[in-house]
Amino acid sequence: MKTNLLDKLVSLPRTILDTGLTEHSPMETRKNVIRLNLFLTFCIGLSAINLLFSLVHDLLTSSAVNISGILLLTVAFYMNKDGYYMHAKRSGIAVINLTLFALNFVEGFRSGQYLLIFPLLLAMIFVVDAKRNINELIFTGVCTMLTTALIFVIAPFQSWLQVIPDPLYASLFSTNLAISLLLTSLFAYVILITMDNHEEKILEEKKLTDTIYDTSL
Repeated sequence: MKTNLLDKLVSLPRTILDTGLTEHSPMETRKNVIRLNLFLTFCIGLSAINLLFSLVHDLLTSSAVNISGILLLTVAFYMNKDGYYMHAKRSGIAVINLTLFALNFVEGFRSGQYLLIFPLLLAMIFVVDAKRNINELIFTGVCTMLTTALIFVIAPFQSWLQVIPDPLYASLFSTNLAISLLLTSLFAYVILITMDNHEEKILEEKKLTDTIYDTSL
């Protein structure tokens, strides 16, 4: 019983990433679906962490924003599962940007929620295909830049929707800074690993091509 439970826990991340795939899914489809699942799972996890801190500090308005974001991101996850890849991608990008803006608005610029934009930008690298779809890059860029601009222009310095004392603001800023640095480092590492694997694959394909060419001579 314990072994079965452990096996399920170990295989859970792979099961989540493979959601929406079949045995007959083409390689390109598999790559796109897995990367979008990774992005959406990252966004849901980030919102869940924010929700936990909001509940601990009795920030009910922030909690409501995070719960709404988690629900909408979950909808996008299941859209991807059902084969609506592009709709799921655009919905996920729009929802996480909207959630980030809403959190900065209800907590105030002073809380440092805007720092989460940096790991979000790195996470988007996994789902944005700039080479094959320029409109996708434009949509993502506009959403992110608009969110950043609205945060700096519209979000108040301190919240007037919920009471946040000065010591709590200092704690929120430190927490958001730590999460941002941790996630940015994590995704930078994942990107480097992905690039190395891609380079190795290209070298292997080139070696195979050269071998076939030499054999034909």
